[in-house]
Amino acid sequence: MTLSQGDISAVKNLASRLKVDPGTLGGLFELESGFNSDSPNRWGGQGGNYVGLIQFSPEARKEVGLPNRKMSIQEQIPYVEKYFGQRGFTPGKHGPTELYRTVLVGNPYQKGTDSWGTNSDSAAKRMMPGGDLYQKAIEKLGINKSDSTNTTVQSAANPSLNSTNTIPGMPAIEINIGNLKNKKQKENSDRASFAQLFVAQALQRILQNPETQIDNYYDDSNGINIG
Repeated sequence: MTLSQGDISAVKNLASRLKVDPGTLGGLFELESGFNSDSPNRWGGQGGNYVGLIQFSPEARKEVGLPNRKMSIQEQIPYVEKYFGQRGFTPGKHGPTELYRTVLVGNPYQKGTDSWGTNSDSAAKRMMPGGDLYQKAIEKLGINKSDSTNTTVQSAANPSLNSTNTIPGMPAIEINIGNLKNKKQKENSDRASFAQLFVAQALQRILQNPETQIDNYYDDSNGINIG
């Protein structure tokens, strides 16, 4: 019961709209319904009255208008998204813990434990990077572990300065600040990235026009002086 590419895309797209890691959303599905192609049709929970990717209760099914028929993941995803929206989950404001609270408790603001002993907040940790549910999900989604944790980093001093700066005709300058430990290290990295950028610009000007003289190339805002 492997996931189709269409199902994988549907899950990743919903995660993007909810502003959560696809591994987290997949981890939630993994806990609730096993996260496979037949998950939308899986019945379980107390009395066997819950169904689908997030185990919709009878009340939740009425709330979102979930059809009483077999569905694919792609078909059920819009109803999952509708549920989160109607129950108060706010993308960008809420994260993994609130995501699972919304499913288990019914809203993102209260933690709770179900009749099976599953605690919302403890289970949510398993859906975060490093958790077992997260790991299972990214494997099913075909996501490389390193890809799931690598993000494009922008300089706080200059939002237009990305982690890789490219100047036409010059090699890309790569600044990796993904593993910085504290604010001081980040400040030093920001200054280093500016210095490398200015050196590259100066070299480019010299290569384009050998007669150009750069006696004092200075950026006042960052205290970088070349020349």
